[in-house]
Amino acid sequence: MASQSTDIDKQLAAAKLVPLTLHVAISHPLSSALHARALRLLRFALLSKVEDLVGAMLVVPGWGMGLTSPAYAAGEKGGEGDAGLCPPLPTFLAQQGTH
Repeated sequence: MASQSTDIDKQLAAAKLVPLTLHVAISHPLSSALHARALRLLRFALLSKVEDLVGAMLVVPGWGMGLTSPAYAAGEKGGEGDAGLCPPLPTFLAQQGTH
């Protein structure tokens, strides 16, 4: 992700790289290096003028891609609804803070 490069941001949005990267990082809680990279990517995405980079992650269960909650995938507990979808990112992060 380059500063002020909407063309690159649009390509990343089309590939859905930001939600996939963040989901992989959340699914591996013991990898601080992966978390650092994912948070850096999220920061750039939030600053981008291309809303599609993070729009679905912030409001749509499953982040617009049908991603399941890491806890649901591990068989620990259900996610949003019967499908075990990840709740929108703000809700998901708030839930993590209460555990």
